[in-house]
Amino acid sequence: MEPDHLTFIATAVRRHHADKFKQDYPQASQCINHAFYVDDLLTGTETVEEAAALFSEVCQLLLKCGMVLRKLRTNSPELRSSVPDHLIEMADLEITSQDQPLKTLGIHSLERPV
Repeated sequence: MEPDHLTFIATAVRRHHADKFKQDYPQASQCINHAFYVDDLLTGTETVEEAAALFSEVCQLLLKCGMVLRKLRTNSPELRSSVPDHLIEMADLEITSQDQPLKTLGIHSLERPV
């Protein structure tokens, strides 16, 4: 199979399972269906508590499907300390200023307060 077909199949499988477990894991289902880019889940929340709850829900849903979340990148030291060490991806996480851009998928973004 060509890589494009594999990406399509992986996306279809994720969506199938997200829809299958939508009643049990509504936030995770929504996130999986709308926030994946190829094999990376890109999302955010307003609070650390919401992020921890979403992380837990996504992990539980994926586990029911026989899938495992392999890494997490966060700029929250509080969230980072509550996640198993083997999941934490530390590269480029030292954000020292609100004005410093964050790079994701090769794209720089600068979040400014509303």
